Amino acid sequence: MSKETVRIVAHLVSLPEKVNELKSLLAPLIEPTRREKGCIQYKILQNREILNHFTLVEEWENQTLFEQHIASEHIQTVSDRINSLLAEKPNVGFYELV
Repeated sequence: MSKETVRIVAHLVSLPEKVNELKSLLAPLIEPTRREKGCIQYKILQNREILNHFTLVEEWENQTLFEQHIASEHIQTVSDRINSLLAEKPNVGFYELV
């Protein structure tokens, strides 16, 4: 059995009037997440043309460490607040290399 990392891409669409608020909520997640055990990659991107579209790109050493990340205090704090800023449900996908 190969040791496959966990790759996640999440697309978030904020309400048009909540772009800056969502950006301010997400930005502080970057550094603490990158310091977490098992984090290989964690990036938050904002679409240059459609400013209320954000994409999170993550890679973790394994599923257990990703689940620990999801349960972390900084992620839970954001999770409790994020839905009121979004225009639609987040689109989250788990990927593997081709």
